[in-house]
Amino acid sequence: MSSRWKMNRIGFVNFWLYDEEIFTFEDGKLLLRGQNGSGKSITTQSFIPFILDGDRTPSRLDPFGSSDRRMEYYFLGDSEREEATGYLFLEFKKEESGQYRTIGIGQRAKQGAPMTFWGFVLTDGRRIGYDVNLYKEVGSSKFPYSKQDLKKILGPEVPFTDAPGEYKAMVNRYIFGFRRMEQYEQFIRLLIQVRAPKLSKEFKPLKVYGILNESLQTLTDEELRAMVDAMEQMDAIQNSLEHQKAAYKDAQVIQKEYIRYNQFMLGRKARAYLDSNERAENLKGELDALEKDALSFENEEKEKREVFEQASQRKLMVDAELDSLEETDLTTATRRLQEKKDEEKKLQKEKTYWERKAEESREHLAETDRRRREHESAAEYCRSEAAG
Repeated sequence: MSSRWKMNRIGFVNFWLYDEEIFTFEDGKLLLRGQNGSGKSITTQSFIPFILDGDRTPSRLDPFGSSDRRMEYYFLGDSEREEATGYLFLEFKKEESGQYRTIGIGQRAKQGAPMTFWGFVLTDGRRIGYDVNLYKEVGSSKFPYSKQDLKKILGPEVPFTDAPGEYKAMVNRYIFGFRRMEQYEQFIRLLIQVRAPKLSKEFKPLKVYGILNESLQTLTDEELRAMVDAMEQMDAIQNSLEHQKAAYKDAQVIQKEYIRYNQFMLGRKARAYLDSNERAENLKGELDALEKDALSFENEEKEKREVFEQASQRKLMVDAELDSLEETDLTTATRRLQEKKDEEKKLQKEKTYWERKAEESREHLAETDRRRREHESAAEYCRSEAAG
């Protein structure tokens, strides 16, 4: 609030009963006390709303809404003067920066002629009564400046106009800053409503509602279009949101079933993995047993080969012994020959037996190797199934 313009002083020069009078506000507030008919209402009606828009319509000047008295009365009285010039001004201040800005209205009334009007805004910080006056002094008399004299004294850089409409736009621009004049005019109408003297007697919620409702500006179709578009977008967004919520619920149902399906399939795969792992362990045990059997058969075959080789060596020795024998005794030789033949037959049988055993060992070893490869393939298949 300290960055806004706040009312600081109001002043009257040659207006109604005032020769020159200045009232100072305290924190933007002013209290006027006096008996009935002492001029409190006339004083306040002179600057709210008149000094804010320059509209001197009689019904707007009188807080009771009467049109009996015109602005000329406050200058000429009941035809007591022939002509008169007077001023009203309202000074604003920014507490934060200490800046000053003043708006003012000058008027000249003359019997039998329409009143003239001029308004100005001091934007350079000059203050009336300190830096500039609205009258010239001749002896002990004060004569308000005419429009031309004041315009020359204030200087060409000061916003100055003789049209009430332009003055109102100047006040809005330099003091209030409403974006559109319709808003500023609505603000003035609200001030007129609030200043009604009987408002305190009828201060009911319904009355306040009526005042605030009347103070609202009528919105055009163009202004409403953005709100209508926004409401339509909100409806579309709401419909889309409802559809999204319904789709979300459906997706939740699907997700729940999909989770159940995944859990079921995971259980099946886990069961298959355990079964395959058990089969692989069993096959591995069988494979280890077969490998042990194969090793045993290999050792046995090795032993049989050694025995066979020994038998072969003995046969060679017998053959050599037979060749070296001298047949001195036919009976003895025949007997010994028969013994050697019997021994040879026995060795031949042993050879045949061990050759057969060796062949069986080789066949058993080949079968064992085949079964080992089959078990390895089965174990590899079980592992791949468990991993899949």
